[in-house]
Amino acid sequence: MGTAGTATHGEPWNQGKIVGQKAPFKLKDIWALRVRLQMEGRVRELALFNQVTLHHGGWGTGAEWDQAYAYFTKAWPSVLKNLQKSFVDGPYDWTARMEQLRKMQEKK
Repeated sequence: MGTAGTATHGEPWNQGKIVGQKAPFKLKDIWALRVRLQMEGRVRELALFNQVTLHHGGWGTGAEWDQAYAYFTKAWPSVLKNLQKSFVDGPYDWTARMEQLRKMQEKK
């Protein structure tokens, strides 16, 4: 016999639910969440939602790795600047740029 407030059946709590790793949010879902948090004035949740952590790892040894490391060390400031811009301005529409690159490839 179970006590008041406890389940007496033997079904797992997660039966029929998707558990484990989930697919990442789509960009439109992220912006919908951001807008909702802003409209509701939930500043703390918005600040936590905006937190980004980057880890640059996986380096090997040798001359090629040294060159790659030097390249990315130089590139990170502009990459981070563009990332910050995308958070402020919203996602960038790459359609025109991709079309331009496609035309350049066709000329070759």
